[in-house]
Amino acid sequence: MKSMRLLAGKTQQHMAELVDISRKWLTKFNVNKVHEVHLTHAEGIIAGIYRVITIVMWLALAENILRNLAQLGVDKEIADMFYNWTFIYYNYELFIYPLRAIICGLVLSLLIVSSIDTERLEKNQTS
Repeated sequence: MKSMRLLAGKTQQHMAELVDISRKWLTKFNVNKVHEVHLTHAEGIIAGIYRVITIVMWLALAENILRNLAQLGVDKEIADMFYNWTFIYYNYELFIYPLRAIICGLVLSLLIVSSIDTERLEKNQTS
């Protein structure tokens, strides 16, 4: 289960980097098409949600390190104080899955709006 969470986190990070790289590539190598690419409000929201997801993952990592201090060689008295910290561990899905659903909804809405805008643009060009 933990390895699946790590894989999902890495996948999200790679997707965010891929979107950023593709925009930079478009603006660098297709200078004449730069004016055809318009940022939407959804892209800013998606970036913000990815930041929240990243914060939750860092908190999960910090909690995991604190819970396993005994295996890291820290004094048992100190390690026992943090052993029962499981808030993010048991609620990880409650934090992450709704955020992922919002991202999927936003990406889907971008596709639909893009299709509508394309049809509207084609109608305006033909008239």
